[in-house]
Amino acid sequence: MIKRVLLVLGGAFCFYFLAIHRSRELPPSVINEGVEVIDEIYDISLSGYKTYNPGVVALDNGYIMASREKAKSFFDYMKLKCLRKRKNIIVISELDEHFQQIGVSQQVIPNKDLSLKKVTDPRLFTHEGTLYMIFCDHTQGGSVQTLSTLKKEKDLWKAEKVTPLHFEGSFEFIEKHLVSEGIEKNWMPFSIDGKVYLVYLLEPEKVVVELNISTGQCHLVSRTPNGFIDRFAPLRGGSPPLFDEELGEFITVYHVAFPGRNSYCLSKRNIYICGAYTFSKDIPFTITRKTTGPFYQKNLYNNREKIIFATALIQKGDHYLMFYGEDDSRIKVAKIDRKKLLRAMKRR
Repeated sequence: MIKRVLLVLGGAFCFYFLAIHRSRELPPSVINEGVEVIDEIYDISLSGYKTYNPGVVALDNGYIMASREKAKSFFDYMKLKCLRKRKNIIVISELDEHFQQIGVSQQVIPNKDLSLKKVTDPRLFTHEGTLYMIFCDHTQGGSVQTLSTLKKEKDLWKAEKVTPLHFEGSFEFIEKHLVSEGIEKNWMPFSIDGKVYLVYLLEPEKVVVELNISTGQCHLVSRTPNGFIDRFAPLRGGSPPLFDEELGEFITVYHVAFPGRNSYCLSKRNIYICGAYTFSKDIPFTITRKTTGPFYQKNLYNNREKIIFATALIQKGDHYLMFYGEDDSRIKVAKIDRKKLLRAMKRR
């Protein structure tokens, strides 16, 4: 009897380790064609919360960060799921210039006014002096891109004026199977000349819409062919575009769900890789250059699942700071050499 139990347990362990365990390997193409532009990588840890996929804006001497909380443990996650009480929350944190937490992080969604129970992947941007957050709302199923303002009053952060976003022209892209019906994700917001735009799609063409901040309605502004399609595709949104004054263009980080391989068997598992592209500051916001390959650095992929999901890009002097979620578990910052990155980009 004991032998049978041990055999069953051993078999279950082997099945988990070989078929379910999510350790993955980088494909040779990512290593061979990757661009090495990262100088350093920093960890960000928050007391009181386990968070990842951070939206970030810079202050004069630090940063404001919104991030998505991770379940405290696997058992906590399963308990909430079985009880149908699973929820995701968004917290706001303030960091100093060395990425150290200042004070206590605060939960902003859900709150007493906003009963949203499942929210993910916040991105931050500013427009005419106001701080905004765009995030995915899964409360009713699917995924709805949602906009909220963020305000701090008497040391307390609050999310308010929540507005679901709607793009009237999305049906065309759903019909072409470029977007999944009911699942809108990774709209990349940027502000210029008193207006807010969103990068809606990157392949096979770059689609940009204009956002009405008050109503959440979006209308098509431009669609231009993407002349940089290669094996690392399809490009998807990552960080809200950053305007580089010296370059006179926007620069942003994309991500690609790319076929990888389980380290212990032949099963295929996607990894998340990333790279950068630039686009013009004027309509139609044409893509002007793109990295010749994805970012690659050994210490960038020390993680088990090989998921690098960039959600913010900030310029500090001669460097860009790429804030990203690693393996849906941690927050990290990659310090990117600006000149190296621009040299590693192919022009249109």
